[in-house]
Amino acid sequence: MTKSNFMLVYTSKSKVPVDKALLDDILKVARELNSRDQLTGFLVVRDGYFLQLLEGNEEMVRKCYARIQKDKRHKEFVVHGEAFTDSRIMPSWNMALVESNTQGASSELIELFKLGHQGTQYHDPTSLEAITRIFARAAKIL
Repeated sequence: MTKSNFMLVYTSKSKVPVDKALLDDILKVARELNSRDQLTGFLVVRDGYFLQLLEGNEEMVRKCYARIQKDKRHKEFVVHGEAFTDSRIMPSWNMALVESNTQGASSELIELFKLGHQGTQYHDPTSLEAITRIFARAAKIL
């Protein structure tokens, strides 16, 4: 049986100050395009860095990531993992947001963010499964 869902996790650094207006703009566009492209995901923001999980059809996830890479407000992109999965972590969220210095962020999610910020690569299937579990638990907290 072929796994039909594709997941990609990456980090990037903001070139501009991260404030409410920037986040509102990012979320507005992301939610519109992700809804259109049937993508779901999760965005974590901390200290000017973004950690994002995108999931859906592989072609659409890759197109979305390529579009994000062209956004001149970001730099220092690092893909930390990608995998095919049986199901989505965020099946009904076209884009969730957590500012990881808030109460909504679990200690596991903050630790994952720190590892991503350090450029840790998650190509080991066991690590990808751990990432999936962390995002899934964070989704239940919010």
